[in-house]
Amino acid sequence: MRFYSFPILCILLFTTLACHNELEDPLRKKKVDQAFEKIKALASQEKINSSYLEVALAVCRLDDPDLNETYIKKRIKTMAEATRDKIAGSRDPHKKLNALKYVLFKKYNYRSPPFHIDVTKGNLFNYYLINRFIGKRVAVCEGLSALFLFVAEEAQLPVTICNAPVHCYCEYNVGNKKENVECTLAGKILPDKILKTLNGATPAAAHSNVYFKPLTPKEFLASYLNSFVFAEVASPKKHTQLSLIQTLQIADILLRISPDRPESLDTAAYIYHKADNNAKALEIIQRSIAKAKEYGTRPEIMTYLLERRKIYEK
Repeated sequence: MRFYSFPILCILLFTTLACHNELEDPLRKKKVDQAFEKIKALASQEKINSSYLEVALAVCRLDDPDLNETYIKKRIKTMAEATRDKIAGSRDPHKKLNALKYVLFKKYNYRSPPFHIDVTKGNLFNYYLINRFIGKRVAVCEGLSALFLFVAEEAQLPVTICNAPVHCYCEYNVGNKKENVECTLAGKILPDKILKTLNGATPAAAHSNVYFKPLTPKEFLASYLNSFVFAEVASPKKHTQLSLIQTLQIADILLRISPDRPESLDTAAYIYHKADNNAKALEIIQRSIAKAKEYGTRPEIMTYLLERRKIYEK
């Protein structure tokens, strides 16, 4: 048995109550509801005209409705200015790309975590949401790739963001060709023959409308939102003030925008399971498994999907 002194018990109690009160705060809940309405409005647009950063910040407000946008935008602007300074008027597209890579991965030392992220513990938030990691400078593939995109967007460099099976990377346009930028490897350029077999990807994945293509702002919204809500539903404790009805609406947004993406289908199934609708969850996970088989995925991911199906069949 572990014993604590009275002062430590007081600290633990205060911390617990503070976290509880934050989730029960009606004013905070109202702000989360407003942030959620913004997400619904964006998702309903045929074409989102907002920047990729604005789309990401809309999702981040679900995590922190009192988001310090000024701080985030200032950090990104500073990195964009440092990139432009290093380019120093050069028209060489490779020099521009190398300048961006230098600023993010050398000067500011953004990098991947040196350990495995267990999403079931709810800590994925810390490594992909821009508001969580921009100061700590450690992020997973989606976080690093999104940051690379945001800085490039501010610096007016031709960068897009793409998904691979259970992965995210960037593309940089160099004349008539594109460079595949692997942000988890400090911007290493990956040839197509390596990238398009990553994580077990099949030829069908390369010809799909799901993977290995630039994401539109609307598709990026679905991808970013997917990671956020999966981290929430897979965590043993609640991190946000989203209601079950709101979470189900997010599932429907994912199904509408990304109907063939196995990751989004898995998340939607998980949400319906949480809502005690295992029949719907089973229907969706079957589609996720079928698409994962068609497009390819890592063996452990397929094992996970099959395990989820068993849970929904009960």
